[in-house]
Amino acid sequence: MENWREYTRVENNLKPKVSILGPYFAGDGVANHIRNIVPYLSERFDLRIVSVGPTTRHVKQESLDIVQHSIPFPIHIGIQSRLTTLLMSATECRGTRLFHLHDPLLSVIREVYRTTPVVATVHGTLSTERMLRPGRREKFTEDIVRRIELTTYRMCDVLIVVHRELYDVLTQRYCVPARKIVMIPNGVNPEKFKPDNAARRSVRMKLGVRDDEFLVSCFKTLPKDDVETVVEAFALMLSKKAKIRLLVPWRDKSVRLHDIFAKNLLESRVILLDSIPYEDMNGFYNAADVNIIPSLKGSYFGGFASREISDLKTACNLGYASATNLTVMESLATATPTIVTLSTSKAEFLVNDIAVTVPSGSPKALADATLHLMNERANAKILGNNARKFVKDNFTWARIANRTADLYHQTLS
Repeated sequence: MENWREYTRVENNLKPKVSILGPYFAGDGVANHIRNIVPYLSERFDLRIVSVGPTTRHVKQESLDIVQHSIPFPIHIGIQSRLTTLLMSATECRGTRLFHLHDPLLSVIREVYRTTPVVATVHGTLSTERMLRPGRREKFTEDIVRRIELTTYRMCDVLIVVHRELYDVLTQRYCVPARKIVMIPNGVNPEKFKPDNAARRSVRMKLGVRDDEFLVSCFKTLPKDDVETVVEAFALMLSKKAKIRLLVPWRDKSVRLHDIFAKNLLESRVILLDSIPYEDMNGFYNAADVNIIPSLKGSYFGGFASREISDLKTACNLGYASATNLTVMESLATATPTIVTLSTSKAEFLVNDIAVTVPSGSPKALADATLHLMNERANAKILGNNARKFVKDNFTWARIANRTADLYHQTLS
């Protein structure tokens, strides 16, 4: 807890009341962010969580001494539904001194609470995340959504972005003043994601991976363009090392990944899983000898890419998306050797203090980096231990929550 309770304990009746409004629809990353910062924030604030939709089940897993509310939401996801939900939840937020939204479109709460400060965490934008359905009117609809988003951003007093590329999107594409934006990245729970030999043995047994086989796991959901890179890289690995397996959790049913590997005569060495429950992820991180987190576009996000950078620690400290996403942080926390794609023009892989980085879209570099870690087991272990220490020192949820709490106080003052 990093001495959290020693300097943050305040009597309940003196704590400022803060209402956290959960996102209307949330992926694991957003819901985990809320779930992990709430226990720490509750030490310094009188929290009221108005959980809308999928967030409810995550928050209720925690034993928190705070008021919890779940607002039913209409099945149809749309602006009108959001407005309806906000009107329903407005009565639950009386006495609130500050709102923290995890969906900026919920900033229409300002229509009810006109003088209460509003802080919003931007995990992504509708237009850059391509959440709109394709069709003839997609461009028209995207323009409308962007205008709505811009209006809601203006209604917020402070916008928190979780990585550097989002800052670029908001300042350059949406013209949001830089003074309104604060960057606070995602964190990781090092007590949940940690080295675990028992979980490693259990998962490998379930997968049918022998002790003498080298397991490479590719956890991040890949864009379609990345598939060829991974397939070609794995073929290169197999040509040099026979006892190697590849694990790929694959959710995109539009790409028949099994057929692609079969076409390249690789299917017997590949393990494909539909998905992995989040609570089991630590075991799967540990089961691998190397975790690969690739991206053809590196830290490209919504048309914006990070400047050329090849050191993962620097990329983490600067807050670039390809370095600070939850998958990277969790893998590093387990001390499993990790390979990450960064935006760089270098042709070869580079061994950093905490991981190995490879250039975007280079099968040869990806294969060479994996084989390097396979052949240098002692150095790979040192790399993993350094990575875990780096995450524990810089990216725990306690630190992220502390920065968030300081921002609350600064906004209130």
